[in-house]
Amino acid sequence: MTTAQGIVLGSPSYFQAVTAEMKALIDRAGFVGLANGRMYKNKVGASVSCFRRTGGLHTIETMNHFFFSNELIIAGRAMSVARDKGDVKKDEEGVQSAQALGQKISWMVRKLYD
Repeated sequence: MTTAQGIVLGSPSYFQAVTAEMKALIDRAGFVGLANGRMYKNKVGASVSCFRRTGGLHTIETMNHFFFSNELIIAGRAMSVARDKGDVKKDEEGVQSAQALGQKISWMVRKLYD
């Protein structure tokens, strides 16, 4: 993460929140970044989540808090509705949203770093 130009965080929504592993990453990497002069500042950030019925927005917001706290530039987010393995691929709007987000991240990184 320290050498990356962009950071994409992704988590399914479990009980309407990020997974424990994602929360641990946010807490640990976030404090390291803050303690080292906001080492992620001005990198491009984006959040991705899938969920069954609810919790997607809260999950995205939790990951975005890492970006806000560490002064990253947020490119956007992508969400998908899924229940079973493989359901994300069936969510055409979610797939299109993720593809558009990838293109936006690429464009932003080129604008900032080329």
